[in-house]
Amino acid sequence: MKTLLNCDVVIVGAGPAGSSLALLLGEMGYDVIIVDQHRFPRVKICGEGLTSDVWRQFKKMPGNIYDHFLQLDEKLPIDCFRIATDCLNPVEFQLS
Repeated sequence: MKTLLNCDVVIVGAGPAGSSLALLLGEMGYDVIIVDQHRFPRVKICGEGLTSDVWRQFKKMPGNIYDHFLQLDEKLPIDCFRIATDCLNPVEFQLS
């Protein structure tokens, strides 16, 4: 079954760049559809942590996303991380 999409913009890829662009265009009044190869929500380990650059980018984004994120209840600080080339010998680093 074929479906016709009625929108102003179709963005392929719902990663950070595609999602940011969709947010910006939506704030500008465009009707946006994002297409991605994966089903959401999904567990993606690299998406679990936020670097200091991400915080700076949040402040630049439209829609007051930075303040909205700060109000979310489920945030946990990272106090250590593990690096493993195999499951038998991980190396753990404490950040405190």
